[in-house]
Amino acid sequence: MDTAQSESAVSTLKDILAVEKKRLHYARIGFIFSIAALLLGLIAVVVLTVGLQTVGGHIDSITATLTDTAQRVNAAVDQINEIHIKELEASYQTFADKGVETMEQMQEALSSLPGLVQQAEDALNALNSIDIETLNQSIPRLNEVLTPVANLFGRFGG
Repeated sequence: MDTAQSESAVSTLKDILAVEKKRLHYARIGFIFSIAALLLGLIAVVVLTVGLQTVGGHIDSITATLTDTAQRVNAAVDQINEIHIKELEASYQTFADKGVETMEQMQEALSSLPGLVQQAEDALNALNSIDIETLNQSIPRLNEVLTPVANLFGRFGG
């Protein structure tokens, strides 16, 4: 082989070596990026796992709260169902009817009040017209008249 061919072969081998070095360099960079991506993936899995555990705890707390709230709502609904609305309505209606009846009776009583007042005035006027002095004088006279009658009946009854 001649020198020119040897130099050409050496030059080609150097070119191949340079290309292989570049390929090896890029392969190392790719490998480093793959390792970095793998580590980032592992970190993400760890972070997500911790986050999910935290969220899971919150979800458990929220579920417990919702369950408690649902139980309270059910208890309130049961209490509302125990109220017999029809019976309550009937009681209120009876109460209202009695109230109306009482109001009517009060109106009747109030309408008769002027007549009662007039009767009371008439009775007071009649009492005022009685001559007490004459009445006091008449009582002994009545006693004088009734004593012989009482004696007469006492003889027959006794």
